[in-house]
Amino acid sequence: MCLAKIKKIGENNLSLVCLDNQVFIGSGDICDLREEKSFGEMPTIHIFRDDKLDNNCIYVNGILAKGPYNENKHFCLEYKDGYCIPDTDLNNLYRFIKSKAQILVHCHAGRTRSAVIGLFAFMLLDKSDPISALEKVYRNFYTQLGYFPNITLDPMTSIMSWYENRKNDLN
Repeated sequence: MCLAKIKKIGENNLSLVCLDNQVFIGSGDICDLREEKSFGEMPTIHIFRDDKLDNNCIYVNGILAKGPYNENKHFCLEYKDGYCIPDTDLNNLYRFIKSKAQILVHCHAGRTRSAVIGLFAFMLLDKSDPISALEKVYRNFYTQLGYFPNITLDPMTSIMSWYENRKNDLN
């Protein structure tokens, strides 16, 4: 199923990486085409920047226009590339992710923010550690798209710290 979805998406030149049929990491265009590409019911983490509203997906722009939301299928995270991720955001993400079997994570380009949050989601769903998840993300980006994601030091340090403080409670 994972490779079939990637082939379908590839026809549209969208960026999408699949991690063990659990986590799908993609660009914002994938969200705008969710219904057409069999992702309509998949829980989704929409990563946005409030200083670049024109880069947001249709879903986020709709939510921002309407106000707060409370859905089990969508999580909107405001996060800027390369910054530390506050524990409160990681805790909220954990609560959203922990009961899911599959999840779609996307930002605008699908290379930095979604790779970082996708790594966190994969770590939780796979019950692995951040370093193993990092290796999986790098390997899958390269084999599926031909390039490496841009996962930087500060967000990775935030994830490592969060994991180290909770690893005994995660499994």
